[in-house]
Formats: sequence, C-alpha cells, structure tokens
Amino acid sequence: MAHYNFREDLRDGKSGERVIRHFLETQLNFLFLGSCDDYRYDLLHLHDRTKQPIKIEVKTDSWEKDFNDCTGNLVLEVEDRGRPSGISTSEADYYVWYMPFLDREQVWIAPSGFLKAGVALKRWPLKPIGEYSEKLGDKSGMAYLIPRHKEMNCFVVWHTDGVGNWWPENKQFWPDT
Repeated sequence: MAHYNFREDLRDGKSGERVIRHFLETQLNFLFLGSCDDYRYDLLHLHDRTKQPIKIEVKTDSWEKDFNDCTGNLVLEVEDRGRPSGISTSEADYYVWYMPFLDREQVWIAPSGFLKAGVALKRWPLKPIGEYSEKLGDKSGMAYLIPRHKEMNCFVVWHTDGVGNWWPENKQFWPDT
C-alpha cells in the first residue's frame, strides 16, 4: 500500500485479502475458516493436505509496478510509532505478499519462521518507512526491505495471466510441499 492515507490503504488491504482468499480457495483448495481484523493475522484457512488450520498475513503492495518502475523489495514491517508491529507481533504462520500492479500479478509466500529468523539475523536492510512523524522526527515506522529477486528461492511465487490462470514459478505450490 502506498497512499499514506489510512482509509485508502485499508481499502487496498481488504481488497488484497479478498483476492488472496479466492486464490487460496481456488488454486490450493484451502478451506476458508474466518478472518481476523487485528494485529494477529488476516485469514484463517484449513490446509488441504495437513488438515491443520493456518493463519495468514496478507500484504498488498500497490507500490510495485512494472520491472522498471519498482523497488524490487518486499516490505516487512517491524515497528510503528515506536512500538513493535508487523512480524514482531503477528501470530501468522505464513506471510503472503500480493502485488497487483506488476506486469503480471504476483503472489509471494513465505513461512513466518523464515521471516522471523531473517529479522533476528538482520539478513536484510532495516529502513524507516511510512509518513513523516512530527513526534518522532522521522518516518513513523521501521521495516526490513527484502530484495525479492535475490531471495526468490526462499519464497513460493505464483504468477497470473490476468484472466484467472495462475501458475507457480518453481513448481512448488506452498512452502511446505
């Protein structure tokens, strides 16, 4: 999300959650169990193979456009207004980034354990993000910027042709398969 306007960002986030819910149901046969509207996670689905409930955090990235007009990063928030947030407080088992404005929509999936280990090891650059905060004298949040093409082998990546046909980049459907 990139509006720096809470209502617009929330609208985009909810739209992304609906897309990912549909994706999980139609492409992976995950049964939707519910959603959560707080910091813990966004979607709760039943894994089709393990029959275990999984909590999913959805990040809709409206900032990334085509290959020549993007940062190439996945943003992993860890702090907002001086308090832990994002991956630091999430109970999600998996993070799913949805990028609707690339030349082909993409979905990037990673286990939260991998992301938390990367944060603990400071694997990626930590940068200020968000709007400027008078109180903090800087941007309002902190996030790790994961260079997605460099780290692609650590994610399950899906592409679409824009008319509903999805395919996995590396023939892997979900991080545990």
